[in-house]
Amino acid sequence: MGRKGCIPGRSRIRENKTRKNYGPLGCFIDFREDMFSLTVAKDGNELVIIFGGYFDLRQAGQFYKQTSEVIPKLKKGFSVLTDMSSLEHMDIGAKPYIEKTMDLLNKHGVSKVIRIIPDQGKDIGLSILSLFHYSAGVAVHVCKSHQEAGEHLSQ
Repeated sequence: MGRKGCIPGRSRIRENKTRKNYGPLGCFIDFREDMFSLTVAKDGNELVIIFGGYFDLRQAGQFYKQTSEVIPKLKKGFSVLTDMSSLEHMDIGAKPYIEKTMDLLNKHGVSKVIRIIPDQGKDIGLSILSLFHYSAGVAVHVCKSHQEAGEHLSQ
């Protein structure tokens, strides 16, 4: 998608050209502490969320808190790119925090949501939740690859 370098969030993100577990920023994601990563683009027009491993209720609470902290850096009309390609399991108990996060993003002016979910069987109901938690004008795209997501981002 044309991005260079990694912008560290609270989870461990590092450049590593020898590993195969890359996120949408071309960075190896090390999910030893948090099962997610949040990155705001320098221009404030994009929030990148990466989920990996086993995302549980505790992680969901931390995710909502960190999203609340970075949201002021985003400009109205921003896009959200969510990469779930490394996600193995999301606990059903995380649902209230995911809903609150969607509401928060909607309130702050999200215009486009792009999710990377290579295995559509792992779409844990986010498409249905989007209908209730995003305004009608928010474009939501579910993609199978980073390349497909990049095409939607550039539109």
